[in-house]
Amino acid sequence: MSSTRWEKNRLFQRVGTHDEELGYVELDQNSNTYVLWLKDTCGVLGLNGGYIRGEEFCSMASAKEKDDLSPSAWILHYIWMRNVVEKETIHALDEHWDEISQNLPDDVTKDNCIDSIKRHIKELAIEKMPCWVKKATEKSAEKAIFNWITDWIKNLSGG
Repeated sequence: MSSTRWEKNRLFQRVGTHDEELGYVELDQNSNTYVLWLKDTCGVLGLNGGYIRGEEFCSMASAKEKDDLSPSAWILHYIWMRNVVEKETIHALDEHWDEISQNLPDDVTKDNCIDSIKRHIKELAIEKMPCWVKKATEKSAEKAIFNWITDWIKNLSGG
């Protein structure tokens, strides 16, 4: 589904073919602790890709051991995964809109579909995210998303 990895003091996140920095660890001279600085990759904190202070650790080794347990890292990684799923799903809709729209009622617009998809993904329960990540990032993702979008929108519109 997703993973994180360290490159020196930088923490990266990966899902499917998407790979992006999650943050880095640096010694804070004032507190004499190692601080996890998390990157606002999705702009949810209004930092425009800037960093926010996360957990503190007693050593670099401790920080690297506990990155999976860090609540702040997990939250930002989860938000990033949702963002990737949304982008991939909307990309598939864009790529196949002509085919998809042929199977939908005339009153269903592309914008309506995009709004519905965004709302649905935003409301996905945590336990359903692994299935969506897999669906949106596999090699056959566009076909799976195409089929899902077509069926889902038909059901929404009563078709």
